[in-house]
Order: sequence, then C-alpha cells, then structure tokens
Amino acid sequence: MYTIPNDKRHFLKAKIINGAREYKKYLIDKDFQIICEDGTSHIVRFFKADFLHLTGIRTDLSEDNFFMNSVHGILDVSNIKEEQKYNWPTLKSKAVRIEKIHKILYENVKNSLFMINLHTNTLAFPVAIKNSNIDTCVGFIGNINKARTLRKYNNSNDADKQNRIVAILEKKQIEGEYNKLVYITSVKELYEKKPDVIDCIAEGLRERLSYIV
Repeated sequence: MYTIPNDKRHFLKAKIINGAREYKKYLIDKDFQIICEDGTSHIVRFFKADFLHLTGIRTDLSEDNFFMNSVHGILDVSNIKEEQKYNWPTLKSKAVRIEKIHKILYENVKNSLFMINLHTNTLAFPVAIKNSNIDTCVGFIGNINKARTLRKYNNSNDADKQNRIVAILEKKQIEGEYNKLVYITSVKELYEKKPDVIDCIAEGLRERLSYIV
C-alpha cells in the first residue's frame, strides 16, 4: 500500500471529476463500431460501473456512487483513501488519462491503432485501442468488449495484430442502427473495406455519407 498525501488527492479529485463528466457525455450507454483496414469490425462499450476500476482508486464509495458523485462534482477528497494500492506516479498517470479517455475515439483517430489480443503482465485483453497523441491505451474485456484498463501507449505494444481504423460509428445501446459518424478516413475506403456496413447504418446517416467526399 502507498500513502497519498492530501494535496495529491485534491489533484486526483479534480481529474476524476472532469473525466467522469466527459465519460458520461461521450461514452456510456453507447455502442461504438470500429471498422478496421483489414475489413473487420468490432463493437466496444463503456459502462459507469467500470469507471472506478479505470481510475485505479481505492475509495469508501460504491462503484455507482463514486461515478455519480464525480459527475455531479460532489466527490470529496475524503472519499479517496489515503492508503492506495498503486503508487503516486501510477495514480497520477491514470488520472491524467481518465480526464481525456473520450479522446481515444473522438480526436486524432488517424493516430490510433486497433489491437487484437493485447498482452500485459496481468491479463490479455481481446481488443484494445491506443492513440499516440494522448499517450493512452484502453483495453476491453468480456464478450461485450467493455473498457477495463487504462494504460500508457508505449506500454501497450505486445499485441497479436494492430490495424489502422477506417471508421467509427455510434449508436445508443437501445437503438437498432448506427446513426452517428464519429470518425472516417473516406467514404470510399469505408465501403471498399466493409461493403456490408450499409446494412447496419440508419437512413439519415446513409444520406449524410453520400455527401462526404
């Protein structure tokens, strides 16, 4: 265990609150279909129950209360325990990354790689996404590919395969078809790599794609 002083817990609190708000706004309750240069596609998801785990924090709150208190800005420094599993450099690193975790899908995706079977010292993650601009990697687990680890880019190189991302489509989990375009290299490449993607795209998004060069 490592003792984290009060000033450092204030730092963690601020980063976590910002991160939770972005996480809620951009990521939870959605399916993201990632289409890769080899023509494969994978769906990844983010859940509020995993937010606490992604931060690496030990707290006196439940997973749900930790997330909601963070979103509402009422997370207290006292909720972050002085005795932590991870040392300060690790917790600081995770806090910096949780604040910008949404950028793994929404910014500079041209510098992202989609990985199959990311091997780490503790676990193999079936799929992962890493981005050099934000020095971040998110690993996903389970048959629903839920986000479960937040790592440094340079510590996330041992994968069976790495692919460039061609497109990212988004929909709410309760919806049947994808109706939002998060990222695309070009419509031409999307249809060349994944011709049947048209079958899962809502009419409105299909029309929008027809106007993109």
